[in-house]
Amino acid sequence: MSMLLAPARLFTRRQLVCVLSALALTAYATQAAGASSSQTSSYIIGGKTYQALPATTTPPAGAVAKSAPGNTDTQTRLKDERGLVGVSHHKVVTLGASESQIQAILRDAAIQPTQILSSPPSGMIFIQFASMTQAVQAFDLLKTRLPDAQVSLPIQYSKPVLK
Repeated sequence: MSMLLAPARLFTRRQLVCVLSALALTAYATQAAGASSSQTSSYIIGGKTYQALPATTTPPAGAVAKSAPGNTDTQTRLKDERGLVGVSHHKVVTLGASESQIQAILRDAAIQPTQILSSPPSGMIFIQFASMTQAVQAFDLLKTRLPDAQVSLPIQYSKPVLK
């Protein structure tokens, strides 16, 4: 007596469609993650590595969006080595250097700031750039060429809000 075994049905048609859809979505998400990670930039600022995060159109939960009229200042969200996220407004701040020295150094390097503001009482000079890349290049250059001056590229982390 020979017994023919009928192949067991492992999945119903509906289950098979669900599994294939899930696999397709996983493959798409993996491709999208790979594409977005290849488009992000890394910056080394003061010996620390920061990764630029994609721009968002809505502020994070709990953040209050404030903008002065006519304020077109751009910003880049940066994640540090510990995973903390801060914001840079592409500004380099110097103390202990003259505006003419800074302008000459930047002109020689062909780095064009969008704005330079000086505060004579404090001796601070604020240099605004169009991009994070320009700000980091200027920071590195000024730090090297002005060893006696204090040069910083501020990164602002969330502010506590009183309730």
